[in-house]
Amino acid sequence: MNILIDYYKNRLSTKKSGSRKLFGVLKEIETNKVLKKKINRKGNTFSSFTDLGRKHKNIIGFTGLLFLDIDNCSDHVQVKQFFINLEHTVAVWYSSSGRNVHALIKIPICTTLKEFKLRHKAFSCAVEPYLKDVALLDSITSNPTQLAFESYDSEIFINNDIVEFESITIAPKLVNITRPTVLGTDKQEQWCIDWLQNKFNNINTNGYPKVLKTSYALGGYCSGGYINESNALEIMTNCINNNPYLNSTESSGSIKTYLKAGRAAFDKGLQKPLHW
Repeated sequence: MNILIDYYKNRLSTKKSGSRKLFGVLKEIETNKVLKKKINRKGNTFSSFTDLGRKHKNIIGFTGLLFLDIDNCSDHVQVKQFFINLEHTVAVWYSSSGRNVHALIKIPICTTLKEFKLRHKAFSCAVEPYLKDVALLDSITSNPTQLAFESYDSEIFINNDIVEFESITIAPKLVNITRPTVLGTDKQEQWCIDWLQNKFNNINTNGYPKVLKTSYALGGYCSGGYINESNALEIMTNCINNNPYLNSTESSGSIKTYLKAGRAAFDKGLQKPLHW
């Protein structure tokens, strides 16, 4: 990606030192061990570029990137893998401490500060349910001039096939969800069961996004009245527990995290009924 990224001499700098291409910055993270104290490390502003310094009034444009700082990681390997599995991730690497995670997410190029903050909030709300038990998204990155300091991760993930995260609004929370009083026919419920089992039987890579997508759709079928909720949850749980890939060492997470993520996606799906 040929994006220009502003950089600053250290965290105390108020004027930018220059600009560099994003790919060069990412390759530095991959190859250069940083021995300086954090206060003396160079800082990059991944989300915006300015004509002078880091105040909002100095912003003259946005890069189309969200920079995320993920702190308080109880399992930083799992958190990194979560972002590797997201199609919107441009790059993900360990922070300078080696215990937390930094990520870049591709969004449309914003035209105003307000638009940037809306897109940041929309993405944060989309992923927080899946990270809340293992990490914390630092809200400070809603500031598009926030610095990301030099760090080193020889296994930085760089995505060459990125899909933009286009959402800008947060889906309203539906407090009272009206469920159909009459369930679907036995034939409709059996179709849902067969569909669910087939989807999980075919999961042999990229566990997180496939578990989330399938569980979300299942919630929609429940809300649409085609399958009983308790039956759906029981079968979904069995499918996750019995999937060879999700139970293998090649999988990026534990069964416990897949079950939690699946249930969260299922509950979100209940808010958007699917109809045939």
